[in-house]
Amino acid sequence: MRQRVFAWLRGIPLRWRLTAWYVFLLAVILVGFSAFIYFNMSRSLKQGLDSLL
Repeated sequence: MRQRVFAWLRGIPLRWRLTAWYVFLLAVILVGFSAFIYFNMSRSLKQGLDSLL
């Protein structure tokens, strides 16, 4: 099974494999950055509301 997967991957041009890796890494970075911003902003807004109350 593993050999079939590797054989299939070798059939894909290098240009497409590199593009797929780039898209994957960019998506991971974007999700991580968005999660950081979301949780940081959420915490900041809750603290501001708590101090206001």
